[in-house]
Amino acid sequence: MTEQPDTSDSNVPESFAPPADRRILSDTADPDVSLEDDAGLIFGDSRLQIGVSDGEGEITLTTIDENAYTFTVPKTEIEAFLAARNEDTPPLPTPPEDIEEDVEPPTDWDGGHVRHTGGGIFCREFSREYPDHDVRVEVAYNADTPNGVSIGAYALEDNAWLGEIDHETIDEHTDRNALSTARDLIQRVNTGVYDDEIAAMTPET
Repeated sequence: MTEQPDTSDSNVPESFAPPADRRILSDTADPDVSLEDDAGLIFGDSRLQIGVSDGEGEITLTTIDENAYTFTVPKTEIEAFLAARNEDTPPLPTPPEDIEEDVEPPTDWDGGHVRHTGGGIFCREFSREYPDHDVRVEVAYNADTPNGVSIGAYALEDNAWLGEIDHETIDEHTDRNALSTARDLIQRVNTGVYDDEIAAMTPET
C-alpha cells in the first residue's frame, strides 16, 4: 500500500497537504484494469498528462510558464487511477426515447442522425456543402423538445459559424413535426430559395 507523505512538521503549504480521507488509488484498483506497457497517454489536458511508457507510469505537469516536469510511478498506480476514474464517471446521456435515431438524408445531403452536442442536448442535423462559396449549410433542430428548425451556415475551412439563414418555429414540439419541417426547409434550399443568402455567407479571404 502506498504511504501518504508526512506533512505534520511541515514547511509544505496547507493546500498541498493530503486530506485525511484521501483515497489511496492502490487500494481501489480494479483487478480487471490492465494497460499495455506502451499504452501512451490515457488522460490529460494542457497542464496534466497521465500515461504509460516502457512499462512505467508517467505523470507530466506543465507549469504556467510552459516548463514540463515528468514523474515516474509504478504502472499499477496508473491502472488504479483509471479504475477509480471509470468508477466515478457518470453514464453518458442517452438519446430521447420514441424517436428514430437515424434518418436517411435527402440526395446530396449528409447527416440525419441524432447526436449528442453536449450538456445532455441531442440534435438532428442535415448538412450540404457549397464548395463554390466555401460554405456548409446545416438544417438542424433540438431533438429533445424541438421548438423550431434552423438553417445555418458554417465555413468549410475551419467550421466557423457564419450565421443563421432562416428559422421556422413549430407548434407541435415533436420529433416527427420537426423532421417534417426540416425536410421542407431542405427542399427550399435545394430549389434555390436561399441561393442569395448562401452566397452572402461566403467567408472573406
